[in-house]
Amino acid sequence: MTFLVKPNFELERLLLGFGESMEVLKPEKLRNRIAEKLRNAAGLYQTRLK
Repeated sequence: MTFLVKPNFELERLLLGFGESMEVLKPEKLRNRIAEKLRNAAGLYQTRLK
């Protein structure tokens, strides 16, 4: 699917809610922000599982 939107906090939260079911392709800045937040979240679980 393709959507034309203005990136904002609410959009980031909405996208994060889809978890591993979707991938942000563009814009690159939004893609990087989502990837960073997901890496940080995954890091919380990896740290606690060790």
